[in-house]
Amino acid sequence: MAASGELETYLQDHQGGSAAGASLAKRLCEEHEGTPFGTVMAGILREIQADQQVLLDLVEQLGMDHSPVKQAAGWVAEKVSRLRLNTPTTGHSELSRMMQLDTLSLGIEGKRLMWAALRDAQVDDPHVRALDLDDLIARAEAQRRTIEPYRVEAAANAFRADQPPA
Repeated sequence: MAASGELETYLQDHQGGSAAGASLAKRLCEEHEGTPFGTVMAGILREIQADQQVLLDLVEQLGMDHSPVKQAAGWVAEKVSRLRLNTPTTGHSELSRMMQLDTLSLGIEGKRLMWAALRDAQVDDPHVRALDLDDLIARAEAQRRTIEPYRVEAAANAFRADQPPA
């Protein structure tokens, strides 16, 4: 069964977002390698990549085209975020980390909403029905819960009056 144009557009947009999110998670993982936060991010990165593969497989199974333009847009967005969310631009390493985690958290929430939309719309396609959407939703929720304490800690450190800029 061919997917609707609306579903194709929606999933292609999320493909672009997943590329940006995976790239951001990878960067956080690499920047904090050897730290407890880096270890947490390595686990989050593996899960994001697994979720990304589920989405790519679904797009393929639905007979949709991969949108190189939307993939490239996600890649470009992540590269622009490197400029905007880095310490020289923000003036503070904890502010940069908080903003990176804000961005990643928003991406994870977008992914959760995508899985929920597919579930709640009861998309009439066997490939979509074969997905364990409740499990994918729960995994996204767990990812957000996992990174939230680090985001809060970075915010507290960034906004503390006695904290010198990095």
